[in-house]
Amino acid sequence: MQPYIYQNAFNKYPKHYENLLNFEIIINETGIRSDLYFANHEKAPWHVQAVINGFEVNFWPHTMKAFAQGFGTKATRHAIIDMIWSIKDEKDVEVVE
Repeated sequence: MQPYIYQNAFNKYPKHYENLLNFEIIINETGIRSDLYFANHEKAPWHVQAVINGFEVNFWPHTMKAFAQGFGTKATRHAIIDMIWSIKDEKDVEVVE
C-alpha cells in the first residue's frame, strides 16, 4: 500500500486538479492524512482508501466522491467532511443477547 499524496493521484483534466486541491482541504480539516493510502496505485491511481474508526472508507479524490458502508456516497467537500466526522464520532454498538 502506498501512502496518499495528491501529486501521485489520477489527474487528467483541470477539474480533477481542482478536486484534488479540495480533497487536501478535507484532509487538513479532518486530520486523516496518515490514514490515507492507495490500495493499488499501479492499477487504480484514482482510488484511495482509509480505515477510520474501524470503517473502510473509499475515496475518489479526482471526482470528489467518497463512500463508507452505512454512511452512503457523498459527492461534495462539505458532505465528505461531515461524513468523516460522523465516522470518527461513531460509537461501537454492543449487542445484548
